[in-house]
Amino acid sequence: MPLPVQMSPQEYPGVLGEVMELESAAMERWRKGDPGGFIELYAPEATYFDTGTPQRLSGAALRAELAQRQGQIYFDVMDFISPGIQVQGDMAVLFYRFFSSRLNTDGSIASRIPWNCSEVYARLHGKWRILHNHWSYIKGEQM
Repeated sequence: MPLPVQMSPQEYPGVLGEVMELESAAMERWRKGDPGGFIELYAPEATYFDTGTPQRLSGAALRAELAQRQGQIYFDVMDFISPGIQVQGDMAVLFYRFFSSRLNTDGSIASRIPWNCSEVYARLHGKWRILHNHWSYIKGEQM
């Protein structure tokens, strides 16, 4: 599988650009062990599911799960691959593939996890907020 590396931030037009700016900022915090950027993007009624959750989470359970991950997940490089968006009024479905990579001290790749991500966003009170977030491994496995 080709592994694109983005050397400078990619800029996207329109709603995709607005939402990817939010995603990138939240993921930059997550990369350093802080899931708070995503917590701030979730609408109060948001739901969440990933490979580490036994079921879909929402409300207090979602916030508790992400609080447990505080300081637990770190990676060096983040690559958003082929993001796309479908927009209908104040609703949008964002989808992309994502590689989170850790590097060796010489700059070579120590590990890489390939993800699929899909999110439902709604514009609430003029701000884009996540209503549903789903993460899964590409091809069902880590690399």
